[in-house]
Amino acid sequence: EPDLFVDIVARSAIQKLFMVMNYHCIRKITYQSFQTVMNELFGRILLVLVCASITLPAYAKEQPLVISGLPNYAPVMWEQEGTLVGIATDLARLIFDELNISYRFEALPFKRAIQEVETGKVDVLAGIYKNKAREGFIAYSNPFMEDDGVLFVDNQKVFQCRKWEDLIGKKGITNKGYSWGEAFDKFIIDSSLDMICVETPEQAFKLLLNKDRDRNYYLYGLMSGFLVAKKMGIDHRLNALPNFIAKENFYFGFSKKSKYVELLPKVNTIMQRLVDTQVVSKLVDRYIENYQTIISRPHH
Repeated sequence: EPDLFVDIVARSAIQKLFMVMNYHCIRKITYQSFQTVMNELFGRILLVLVCASITLPAYAKEQPLVISGLPNYAPVMWEQEGTLVGIATDLARLIFDELNISYRFEALPFKRAIQEVETGKVDVLAGIYKNKAREGFIAYSNPFMEDDGVLFVDNQKVFQCRKWEDLIGKKGITNKGYSWGEAFDKFIIDSSLDMICVETPEQAFKLLLNKDRDRNYYLYGLMSGFLVAKKMGIDHRLNALPNFIAKENFYFGFSKKSKYVELLPKVNTIMQRLVDTQVVSKLVDRYIENYQTIISRPHH
């Protein structure tokens, strides 16, 4: 074992140092013999340092891994008092703690987070859909949970939407930088859907319910959308149309320019174990409950 070898060499060097000190205390030695002993001692100390640097993980010398994601997509991830929290953040902690990797979370607007993972300034996006256009700069993990993309509508303006083509001529809202699966993203472009993009779901819901803006629907995640609407006190004014626009999975996305992308196979192994042992499903239940508790508190 390398660590055992380092320990043995270190102990030997320390013992030698004490021998030299004791030797000085009881008798005089020539300069030549003292120099010989000290050279040997220095060599042993140098060997300890070299061995220790070899056995330490390479990542211990690097900057902490930077994690970002969706800053307003509860319960998957959201920003709370300047800190990212949620299912994806807890999952990231479990994985990178097990791998003994130092990390930090950085809350960014999602469109900017995408740009910074492309340049390598952000190492990992925790909790994103897979998008073929991004595969050029993102390496995706195994999926860890499903998400349903639905159309939220004003319950006074419900309309039928049995197929995507029913949206042609309607006016929609979505979020900047969001992908709703490769197929629907392509449909938006090919059909020239009238959609405006906003930063937050709160902005989107306000637009949707503003009668002067005449927007017909807001495309967002079912679970997250109702949690935000409940927080805003407007859930009674909304309906989610029954047909899903997208049924997608959430992934971790590693920047292909990141030093840490080589960890992906190990991340996948740990992530799959956490999914199979119901750890992730328990995180989902816990964070839905936690978020509902937070939004039910009186605000002053």
